[in-house]
Amino acid sequence: MNSDKAKETYFTSTVNVFTGISDNNRLNIGLLLEYRSNTINGKSITAVFNLAQDASSINGLSSFAPAVKWQPISTIGNFSIQSAFHIP
Repeated sequence: MNSDKAKETYFTSTVNVFTGISDNNRLNIGLLLEYRSNTINGKSITAVFNLAQDASSINGLSSFAPAVKWQPISTIGNFSIQSAFHIP
């Protein structure tokens, strides 16, 4: 299958960092970081992992968000509620 459109590649990664602030660590504060990298014009599929800034690629931190995570039920350790305020 042939196409007249050049290949485009997109990469998005999110990093979540939290630390407990209550005595029992059921209340946590943290930071969410989102990184994006895009390439166009038929560049290599791995070019999104390069840190080059040129006419065919762009990358950088796209947003960060202060966050709060809460574990409301102490007996269910894998259930939590999270809220964040994303800043573009």
